[in-house]
Amino acid sequence: MLLKLNKSFWILIVTLFIVAPVAAKYKGRFDILAADETGVSSAYTKILDRRTNRVRYAKDRILVKFKKGSTAEHRKAYMLKNKMEPIAKLGNNVYSCQLIDGIKDSNSLSLLTHHRGLPLPDRDLPGDLVEDFDLDEYKAMSLNAISAAKRAKRRKRKSSTRIQRTKRAKTNLVAQQWHIRNDGVNGLKKGADVGAQEAWEYSKGLGIKVAVIDTGFDTDHPDINFIEGYDVMDHDSRANAPSRSNENHGTAVAGVIAAKDDDIGVVGVAPHVEIVPIRLIPDDGYVSVSDIIMAHRKAMELDVDIINNSWTSYDPSLPKGQQFELSDIEIELYRELYEEANEGKGILVIFASGNSGSSDFRNSPEARSPYTLAVGATDSSDKRSSFSTYGSELDLVAPGGGDNEGIYTTDRVDIQIRNGDIKKRVVLGYAKGNTNSDFKGTSAAAPVVAGAAALVWAVNPELTATEVRQILVRTAQRLPDYEFVYGKNAELGYGRVDARAAVSLAKQY
Repeated sequence: MLLKLNKSFWILIVTLFIVAPVAAKYKGRFDILAADETGVSSAYTKILDRRTNRVRYAKDRILVKFKKGSTAEHRKAYMLKNKMEPIAKLGNNVYSCQLIDGIKDSNSLSLLTHHRGLPLPDRDLPGDLVEDFDLDEYKAMSLNAISAAKRAKRRKRKSSTRIQRTKRAKTNLVAQQWHIRNDGVNGLKKGADVGAQEAWEYSKGLGIKVAVIDTGFDTDHPDINFIEGYDVMDHDSRANAPSRSNENHGTAVAGVIAAKDDDIGVVGVAPHVEIVPIRLIPDDGYVSVSDIIMAHRKAMELDVDIINNSWTSYDPSLPKGQQFELSDIEIELYRELYEEANEGKGILVIFASGNSGSSDFRNSPEARSPYTLAVGATDSSDKRSSFSTYGSELDLVAPGGGDNEGIYTTDRVDIQIRNGDIKKRVVLGYAKGNTNSDFKGTSAAAPVVAGAAALVWAVNPELTATEVRQILVRTAQRLPDYEFVYGKNAELGYGRVDARAAVSLAKQY
């Protein structure tokens, strides 16, 4: 009897020594902050994550990743037991769940402290069902475009007014698109382009679909071949920008990739590409992780080959010297897209590096991922644009404008308001008309690379995402004013993209 008691006693002691430190690590991990402690809209709950020592913004939702092999019945029972209501399935056993009692409920915060290796509160269910929990946090989004053009003021329109779109300009602007072909006129440097016109002899992107995940779009723009997309916010197949919004960015990005080659207006790097518009980013600039995942999932469901993201997420409360990291669930998303989507061929996911003008990638976690392509910008003199974020994580650069010039692309089409005999023009985009001459930033450079990738894939559809990436890297121009060590430079990555050389190499694969 004494031996049995001693044995039980020692088992208890050992258990306490093992479990107590682990439990203590997660106890009290999350603290709710008062609304005025961060200066961010009261629409979000401010939560201090003690594990990372940063503020996270959330509503009443969490992300749950169940383990492989868990059944639908067990998942449903687990959510019911822990007062979760599933909102959306985000793939690979990942769910966005509404917390019925709210994120501020102590039991909800306690649930989030449970992580790998800790017992979960589902004693009546078989085994440990959950692989990962996380806050469905809201990230601040940076649209990496710089434009001197003033945004139009949105005026309330009376119900008695009649609205019509203005007519399309008939001017051919291709000669002014120095990123397509730069002949060295007007003080620009000859050859500081991507060789798109030479690449068009073999490919214009026919048969390739590129998803642009961005703000809303002018999906009726006559110069872009938009097909069915998705509005993450409104859960609609149309991704239009609301007429009273400042959502101009998506239309400009789409035009850089695929404006039509019809001798009117501008032309894209890959003018025969089909654009899948996905509206993700609203005017307030905050987007949930689940919506980011949903946007990429919808792109995959719509069978795209390439995804262009001319944005980065950032954390305004990031402590000095600390990097903003992706969650494990996000890391898995980008890995799956790159390695497993399209029956194993993968999707090439492109991100703008950012416009910090420094070597600081701390606030660009998506661009830092090994499963995405990070793109910086060059100007018309073939130098790194002064605003372009750079560093060891940078992969490629492409024309994105400079201090004194942007690049020509599409813009939202203006409308006319008629009230009786009075007609008034309302500018919806960055500038008057349906084109914008001053679109610049790594937002402009990323879609140049997306267009070049589309040209490569169209000339050799059997390539994988990894092979397309390798071709773009191998053929990139190592600009003479920069030193490349083992083929790479901190300011330019592997160099400035060269569509002509990339298409030529793709034909040989």
